[in-house]
Amino acid sequence: MTILKSSVNPHDPQFLQNHDNMAALVTDLREKVADIRLGGGPALIERHRGRGKLFVRDRIETLLDEGSPFLEIS
Repeated sequence: MTILKSSVNPHDPQFLQNHDNMAALVTDLREKVADIRLGGGPALIERHRGRGKLFVRDRIETLLDEGSPFLEIS
């Protein structure tokens, strides 16, 4: 495999600042995704299930064979 040469200095203050900013954005995104996966919080989840309904991910899970690959796009 060919090695690509880079002029990026990972010790440069601007590089370190960009790295820290990106890490903060990634953490924020992961927190938002985790909140979304909760489905609106415990009260809304209980109300939804109390109506005898399944969430979309639960419906998909019941349709797929165990161990089947599934890629959620959005």
